[in-house]
Amino acid sequence: MILSIEHSYLGAVFAGEDEGLAVKRYAAEPEDPAASTTLTDLTGSVYLLISGPASAQLSAYVFAGPERAVGESGWTAVLAADGALVSVPLVCRTGDTETVVLDISPRAEHLIAWLGYVDGELGANGSFAIEDASELLVPLLLRGPAAADVLGDYLAEGAALPGRGACASIALDDIPVVAIGIADDAWALLVPPPRAQVLWRSFLSFTQVEPVGLAAAAHVLAAQLPWSSLLEDEGRILADLGDLAAWGLVRPHGSFIGKS
Repeated sequence: MILSIEHSYLGAVFAGEDEGLAVKRYAAEPEDPAASTTLTDLTGSVYLLISGPASAQLSAYVFAGPERAVGESGWTAVLAADGALVSVPLVCRTGDTETVVLDISPRAEHLIAWLGYVDGELGANGSFAIEDASELLVPLLLRGPAAADVLGDYLAEGAALPGRGACASIALDDIPVVAIGIADDAWALLVPPPRAQVLWRSFLSFTQVEPVGLAAAAHVLAAQLPWSSLLEDEGRILADLGDLAAWGLVRPHGSFIGKS
C-alpha cells in the first residue's frame, strides 16, 4: 500500500494483518462522518481497469446500466447470466479504450469473482484486459460539505471540477489527477503514486478534513443510494428489474449479460 506509513501515523486498523490491505478505520474518526468532510484511501477495495480495443464492447456487455461516453461515470448493475444481481459498482469511461471500475460495497468480492469468470471466458483473444489498477493510480475519496472548496483551492483559475456523473483529468496544483464526480459533494481522485503522499498530507492540512477508513466511507455512500440494502445480502440476489431500471442501473435497450 502506497500510503501505509501515513495510515500508521494516524493509528489505522487494517482489514487484515498485512498493512497492504485496506484501512478499516482509524484510532480517531468523526462521530458523524456524513456531516464531516472526510478523506479515504480506497486502496484495498475493488479498483479495476478494463482496457484494450474491445473494452467498450465488453463494458456494454457486462455493465447493464447506460453506456457511458468518454468523460461520463455512474452506478451500474452487473448481472450474472441467470439475471441475479452481482453488484452495483461505479464505472467511469476514462478513454476510448479504458474504463475504471470502483466498488466498496459488501458485494465487491462477488464482482471480482464474476469479472474473473468473464475474463476467462471471453478474454483469450487479448482484445481486452481486466486488471487491478491499485499500482497504476492511488484511489482517494474526498467528500463532505467542504470538499468542493478544498479541491477548488488547488485548481487553476477558470478550471472546474467534474460534476456528478462526469470524470475528467484535472490538475491539483501541478499534480495530474483523474477526478470522478460521485455526488454533489464527493469526488474519487486517482492520483499518480509518486504524488499520493504529498496530496494526502496536503488535504489533511485543512482543518475541515478528517481521515476515515473504508467502513465509514462505505456506510456514508450507502446511505445515499436507494439500492444499498440489496447489496447487504451475501447470497444470490434476485432484484426486481423494474426497480433497477427506475434507479438507472439497467438500460431498457441493448444487450447485456443477464437481460433475458
